[in-house]
Amino acid sequence: MKRQMVGLDIGSYSIKVAKLKHTKSDIIVTKLAIETYSDDLDYENLNAKSIAEFIKKLFKKNKIKDKTVCVSLHGNDVIVKNISLPAVDMSELKQAVIWEAEQYIPYNINDVNIGFQLLPSDDNEKVNVLIAAAKKETVEKRKEIIREAGLNAEIIDIDSLAIANCFEQNYDDDAKGLIYLLDIGKSYTKLNIVDNSITLFARDMPIGTTELINKISKRLNIGISKAEHLVQNFDINKQETENYPEIKNMFDESYETIVAAATSSIQFFLKNNESEYTASQQIPIYISGGGALISGLQPYFEEKLATDVMVMNPFKAILVDPSGVSIRSIKGKEAIYSTSIGLALRNIF
Repeated sequence: MKRQMVGLDIGSYSIKVAKLKHTKSDIIVTKLAIETYSDDLDYENLNAKSIAEFIKKLFKKNKIKDKTVCVSLHGNDVIVKNISLPAVDMSELKQAVIWEAEQYIPYNINDVNIGFQLLPSDDNEKVNVLIAAAKKETVEKRKEIIREAGLNAEIIDIDSLAIANCFEQNYDDDAKGLIYLLDIGKSYTKLNIVDNSITLFARDMPIGTTELINKISKRLNIGISKAEHLVQNFDINKQETENYPEIKNMFDESYETIVAAATSSIQFFLKNNESEYTASQQIPIYISGGGALISGLQPYFEEKLATDVMVMNPFKAILVDPSGVSIRSIKGKEAIYSTSIGLALRNIF
């Protein structure tokens, strides 16, 4: 365990980095930075060296000298599952987890890395285990980026678990009972269902703000860069905006697509856990990521999902050191740092 850690969130639109330190009484953000890829860079086609150079520049620009970081993975090659096993001796647990995990992993078990964590259980005959699995190829690609950047990945986490970690740290009083965490990024929307701070279900859905950006670019016949700017700055309350009805309709169409994907995953979870949870429960939702900041998304989700929807604030219970972080620069944009803060919280005591 350490008193400080750097969380490095390598996204498809930008890279975020957060450095935390722990004092006797507080957790403090001492460094915080974000850098979006330039218009001529397409993340999907970038190689490890290109992304590593981007990270190097980000660290140098923000005077971050740490070499050890916590990074994360997301996407279709990542699986998070909560499973129950018959109680076994600790020396046999790892093999038992691997045997059980084979039922849920659609890849050859020899082609994946598996991590697991014991969860609380009231049953002496069973153990609850949270497993996280990722294809070795995916893990190696992330490691290659970190090596090329001259850094050391002490921990490789999962985005959705890092977000849950961030939520638990900041919303301890609210983290009771069932909670839905929804992180809306450029390429993926990540759903994490937690109960009393324990992850029960996590799924990455290949849908995000890219669809909205591309739709606006095509229908208004403007470049991707201008479409991104429009999405980030559009105010749903300013009906005098040029092309307002058409733009508003495109926003609603994109919101509906995300809501439908999230609802489908939630219903799948509830159906498989109907003995403990019911669809009639009103479950609060906390949203994060760049998509959470888009105008009109929060009230739209509240109306369609018929529940309270709050934008997550990663700094609710974490102090910010103004000598290393521009408080003005993060005002109103707090939700985009949920993953990097969650990563930086790993191994801090």
